[in-house]
Amino acid sequence: MGDVAIVEAFPNAFLGVLLPDQTFTKILRGKKFDWMYEQVVEVGRFRELLAVIGWDAPDLLQRMDAERDHEKRAAYICLLTAACAASGRAEVVGDAASGWIWLPPAILWAAWAVEAATRNLRMIGA
Repeated sequence: MGDVAIVEAFPNAFLGVLLPDQTFTKILRGKKFDWMYEQVVEVGRFRELLAVIGWDAPDLLQRMDAERDHEKRAAYICLLTAACAASGRAEVVGDAASGWIWLPPAILWAAWAVEAATRNLRMIGA
């Protein structure tokens, strides 16, 4: 077996960094993933993401925007995670001890997420 890449998806984090912090004041307990997915659809963040990674896929975008099934939504986020990694535009976070996760390109992150990442990097001295 040759070299293979394993890309870890963390759907809630993937969606979360795309949303402004004021969005989370409205979040209810339970079903956070589906709620965040709907917020990302509502503000058109999937369209922006596909543009940044260079995917011209209007049919895929239409299906993602219309999807209501939880498992299919999760599969779309796994697909987008892999697409970000394959395009070389993913933001990889984590460490060797606990592992790495692939997130959307940092250029799409909400301000709160950029600030939190910057704070964390300062704390570890990176």
